[in-house]
Formats: sequence, structure tokens, C-alpha cells
Amino acid sequence: GYDNSRFRIVDYAAKWDDKSYEYHHTPRCFDFPAIDQSFLTELSTIAIQCWQVFGLEGYARIDFRVDDNKRPWILEVNTNPCLSPDAGFAAAAEYAGLPFADVVKRILDNAISRKSPGSFRCLLDSEKHIIEPQNRAYSPLLAAGLKLSDPKIVFRYNPLQKDIEDVRQLISETGFFNPGEVNVAVELVEERLTKGEKSDYHFVFIEQDNRLIGYSCFGLIPCTVSSYDLYWIAIHPDFKRKGLGRMVLNETERLIYESNGTRIYIETSQRSHYSGTRSFYEQCGYNVTSILKDFYALGDGKVIYSKTLADKRA
Repeated sequence: GYDNSRFRIVDYAAKWDDKSYEYHHTPRCFDFPAIDQSFLTELSTIAIQCWQVFGLEGYARIDFRVDDNKRPWILEVNTNPCLSPDAGFAAAAEYAGLPFADVVKRILDNAISRKSPGSFRCLLDSEKHIIEPQNRAYSPLLAAGLKLSDPKIVFRYNPLQKDIEDVRQLISETGFFNPGEVNVAVELVEERLTKGEKSDYHFVFIEQDNRLIGYSCFGLIPCTVSSYDLYWIAIHPDFKRKGLGRMVLNETERLIYESNGTRIYIETSQRSHYSGTRSFYEQCGYNVTSILKDFYALGDGKVIYSKTLADKRA
């Protein structure tokens, strides 16, 4: 770091002049203590929200400054960060396991293949089995930010055959759902595997070292123009309270928004057992639209939440 006589500003010399004091006292660092992991997750969530708010495409980098009280301040939303092989963006990509040539190829492929905003068609990285929508530009910096601990945590979007049992196990281990409900969750995965996008079931999977630790399932509500149902969202109990639920929900909302969705509906139980679930939805900006008394059983009503996605296209 700098001595006390210098302003702690990353200027041109710090980034590019390899003969300067600033350059040699501004080391890159991607390793953080365990105590910072939840805060890194928060930064990732904010970065994804910036992506949504500004309607970004292609690739980008969100720059932060963090004060002494661990409050993040957004310094810049850089929609065209330097792609030089020795720049910070490339360094973040390399840390995320992406060689520079692969990063450039992903950016070009995304630009070439980007179709209509409503497309959920995906590209498959056959080596890593990471699947990304064509209209979702891959941000290596965000991928690095999603890293809670080694190995990295990554998003995936197309179901694989193994997800049939993985989803069954995950839903069962949450302790919230009966066997019939578990079977319904599995059936949605099976239908997507059988019918593809014609099923109109879409997914966000989140994995650690190929282990499914959370997911969501959503789709356009039949006979509506732009309203979506969030059918399922679940996080493995071992990974609760790490911000992953909010990350999965944010990613789901982004995909719905990019498919021209305007409103999302979520249904849950009115039982006290689900109070934490309802609190989570409310903290994420969902409002109670209606309550159907005794819907599931006597004393167990259905609570319907909704959220309107702000239209930033105008």
C-alpha cells in the first residue's frame, strides 16, 4: 500500500507505469478472509442490480469503494472496461478460470448471436458445463464475485439429467415440502428436459463444484402477455444466510426482465412455518396481492405476492 504522504488513488501511473512507486504499491488481490465472504456476496448482488438498472449488454465492470464501516459505494458503472490482456478485467477473468482468449471469444459470440430480447436460448460451455443465455453477457468479474470459497460458485441455466435427482434431494432437504410437492418440482425439470423451451419452464441453477446448492424455476403465465410465475426457489440448508437466495432471485428477475416480462407472481403458505419465506419475499420488494383463506387446508391460506419490474427500456 501507499505511505501516509500519498493519496490512495489508483491513477494512470498506478495502473500502467511499471516504473512508478504507485504501480508497485498497488497490488491486485483476489483472496479475502472468510469473514469477508458474506460482504463479497453483497457486492456481487449490487453489481448484478447495477447490470439490471442500467440495462447493460455485452460486458461491463462495476467499481466500488468501501468505507471503514464496510459500506460499499458505487464508484463507476464501466460499460466498456479496458480489454487489454494486462488490465484488471482480464485479471479477474483469469482468476475466474477464463483465459483471455476465451473472454474475447465469449464477448464476440454474445454480440454475434444475440437475438431478440425475449430469447432464452442458451450456449453450452462443454468443458465446464456452464450454460449461459445468449442475451446474457458473461461477466468474469461477477463470476469471481460469486465465489464464496474454493471452489467457485457459478450459475447454470439449462437442466441436466442429473438435476432430476439433485432437485429432488435439495427440495426434500429444505424440510418445507411434502413428498407430493417434491414430485411436482421434479416433474417440472423432467418436462423441460423432454420438451425443451416449449415447456416454458426456465431455470436458474447455482452450483458449487458441480453440486446443486440452489435453484429457481419460472415461466410465462399462460394467456398473459408479460406476467411470470416464480414456481420454485430453494437454497440448500447448508448455504442459508449467505445471500444466495437473493442472488438467485435477482438473476431470475433479470432474465424475466430481458424477456420483456413486467410482473412476477409468487405463491406461498400462510402458515407460521413459512414466515421466514414471506419475510424474504417482502425484503426483496414483493408485496402481498391477495390472501386466499384456507386454500391449502383449514387454517392454511395461500399468500400471493407480486412485484412490478421497472421498465427501463423507454
